Amino acid sequence: MFGPKNAEESLIFAIEEFVADSQYCIQKVMNEKKVSRSELARRLGCTPANVTQMLSENSNLRLDTVAKIFHALEDRCVLKSEYLESENQTQEFPALQERVS
Repeated sequence: MFGPKNAEESLIFAIEEFVADSQYCIQKVMNEKKVSRSELARRLGCTPANVTQMLSENSNLRLDTVAKIFHALEDRCVLKSEYLESENQTQEFPALQERVS
């Protein structure tokens, strides 16, 4: 059976999944908007190698970096909680509710 065997592995899986989902979303927006890594680097004021590193498997993306990337792509990343969505809890966060809708 595949999956975490204990709490420590579960945390590692959760982090890796979050990073991979973030990178996938960035790459998908880049593809949809036809923005190359070189162009994204220009918009971010860094080198194409830095962009490649940000999107690599071993990247340690910070949330502020993710926000900067989406801003450079003229987009915005919106975090969602499975719990809040499943429990319809977004009414507690009006700004979140507007973005989820």
